[in-house]
Amino acid sequence: MKNLKKLSIIIVLILTQTLVSNSNTIKILATINEQIITNYDLQKEIKYLEEFNKKKISVSDKVNILNLMIDEKIKVMELKKLNILVNKNLVEKRYRKILKERNLNEKDQNLKKYLIKKIETNLKWNKLIYLKYSNKLEININEIDEIMNLKKIPMEKKEDFIASEKNKKLAIWSKIAFNEIKKSYFVKRNI
Repeated sequence: MKNLKKLSIIIVLILTQTLVSNSNTIKILATINEQIITNYDLQKEIKYLEEFNKKKISVSDKVNILNLMIDEKIKVMELKKLNILVNKNLVEKRYRKILKERNLNEKDQNLKKYLIKKIETNLKWNKLIYLKYSNKLEININEIDEIMNLKKIPMEKKEDFIASEKNKKLAIWSKIAFNEIKKSYFVKRNI
């Protein structure tokens, strides 16, 4: 048993030394509390974004993508902590809609997992914001009618306009909530 432990320690030390000495090592780009984002994670994210958007990501966008990955990691950690759940059918429905809109290949299982994870995170986050701020997301119908009259929007589009206004408020409260939550996380960038 002691020999097995010694052998395990030696193997770990050798592997660690090999990784450190190799120029193609996996490097930690950011740490969020105990969670990490590596250059490998960033490369995968860029690959999926290029596939999803059907265009090449520029070098200057890599820092922005890393920042978005940090923000998403914080959201995932917070959602996990609060145990926010969403309906799997809703996730699947949203996934199918995105496939159709973007004309993406359904057979790419890695892209599917990536998209489903993003959709789940987004839906869970919106649910959290709605639960926290639902009383602040109410819309004044009289104001809606006035704005629609001023902008000459037909009344048939009232429901769409209300949904749009609610989404604007949701986005504002989402940003406010995220900035508050982000303060409670220790984020260290290594680039």
